[in-house]
Amino acid sequence: MKGRKLLAVLICVAVGLFALSGCQNSQTHSPEPSKDADPVPEVQIKRDLTVSLPAAYTVSADMDFQDVPGQFDYAFTAELPVLIEHAETIVRGVVQEVTFTSYAGNAFTAISFAVDECYKGDAQQGDCITVLHRGGYIPLTEHLKQYPSDAYLWASRSEEEIANTVLHEVYEREFEQPQVGDHNIYILGHPSAETNLPMEAYWRVRGVVSLLHIEPDGESVSRINPDLGPYTKDWRTVQNGIDPYGNEIFSLKDVIDMISAD
Repeated sequence: MKGRKLLAVLICVAVGLFALSGCQNSQTHSPEPSKDADPVPEVQIKRDLTVSLPAAYTVSADMDFQDVPGQFDYAFTAELPVLIEHAETIVRGVVQEVTFTSYAGNAFTAISFAVDECYKGDAQQGDCITVLHRGGYIPLTEHLKQYPSDAYLWASRSEEEIANTVLHEVYEREFEQPQVGDHNIYILGHPSAETNLPMEAYWRVRGVVSLLHIEPDGESVSRINPDLGPYTKDWRTVQNGIDPYGNEIFSLKDVIDMISAD
């Protein structure tokens, strides 16, 4: 990924969200699936491998939210076999907690993820790991500490208004964050030393397309289509002939076969 791109700021509808932190040892997730839902596994946590975070932001509906959309440049394509080749670790499991944090003035989302199955790498069933990705919520005041040159964008706001402003950094149409209880497959690597992120954490090898959500039928997975056009909040209105929400759909068996062939 190359740097941060601060684009035109768009007004976002305020939504009440809460920052959660950590994943405790021996925690068990016990969702209540519907009759036709994918049977989300109950994962007994055996090893807590989550990392300490520099901050955990609580976001409330009375704050002023501003969308900051952007995208990254990558050195390789979004094709699944290519992502699998670049991955150090590929795991299937359940989202335990979602925390909004930041590093060097940039918003990050930290996912505490309980591993139910490891298809590639050294992770074990029962590990609880931290998956970091760019984007999420950060108070404007925290952003400006690292990027004071951005202050001109907010020159018309009073100190009180700035203190009440939260940036919602959105990359590659990822307006919706993973939710507790989501049953996902992550295609992961470790951050490099130059990122100044905790190297014990994981991150997705090519952004949001490295996140595969297991669908309710338990036999297919979906991801955001990387070929869709402008990164706007109206991306769900796009029809691509596959899915009314602009997603790509894959057979879970085909994905596992791709991993096995790597």
